[in-house]
Amino acid sequence: MDKIGKSLWEAKRAQNRKVREEIIAGVYQRKAAQNNFHSSDTVRAIYKAATLRNGALMKFWAEYFQDSWRRESYWWPWHMAKRARREVEGIINLERATIDREIQADLERRSFKGYDAVIKQGQDELNSSCVVLTQKYQSFVETLKEERWREIKGFWLQLAIPLIVAGFSIWLTTRANEAEIDRYKEMVENVVRWSHETPEQLDQKIRYEQMLLDRRIKNIRDETPRREEAIKTKFSASGLVRSGMFANELKKLKIDEEKLITEAREDAKFKINFLQEEKEKLFGK
Repeated sequence: MDKIGKSLWEAKRAQNRKVREEIIAGVYQRKAAQNNFHSSDTVRAIYKAATLRNGALMKFWAEYFQDSWRRESYWWPWHMAKRARREVEGIINLERATIDREIQADLERRSFKGYDAVIKQGQDELNSSCVVLTQKYQSFVETLKEERWREIKGFWLQLAIPLIVAGFSIWLTTRANEAEIDRYKEMVENVVRWSHETPEQLDQKIRYEQMLLDRRIKNIRDETPRREEAIKTKFSASGLVRSGMFANELKKLKIDEEKLITEAREDAKFKINFLQEEKEKLFGK
């Protein structure tokens, strides 16, 4: 995942942890209201809630990774896919260990004792869910790799056909009469036209890149208030909200937001300009 994707992902992961803590706190409150606080049901409900939240988190990883995949090096899908498969496994294992550690610490703090069997059951369900998630998102990476490989083969096909046809045309002009040359030139033009994308297809790609840019900018801007709230919470806890350090952190957050947006726009501008130049070169203005 590239710099933009990693920044968005880390912010989303921090936000997800906070949401997970709020959901688990809600479970405790409901069980206490039902006079069923220290019970096996409470332990099972906590592990279930955390497991479901882990699955929701990975959907965001897939979204950020897919955008990153399109921005990163086009010609090396095998290397990128190998790295991404390791990344998936590492992320899910880290989340699994973090969830289990936090739940057990919380249960101990709340004096849950004698529930080892239920905790083991919750851990098994969490582990099974993580295995399924790993397989699912590694398969997702493989699908992206295969799609990229088809795009690369299509590119080389578009490049190779005109070169082969042009070479054969040169050979033919030295050995054929004028009528044969005219017929062959017509065939060459048809083949070259067939080998390239249509203007409509190129326009569709340009619109898609603009849509990706709009979505990336929205994601970046949506994350800023959440990150700002996290900073406020951190400084409120230490009583430093009115300090210069707090103001500097907020200023740095805004600078980071603008930097990420600028990078996203420059990346999209490069791709859109390339597609427009390709369209003009093939079909004229």
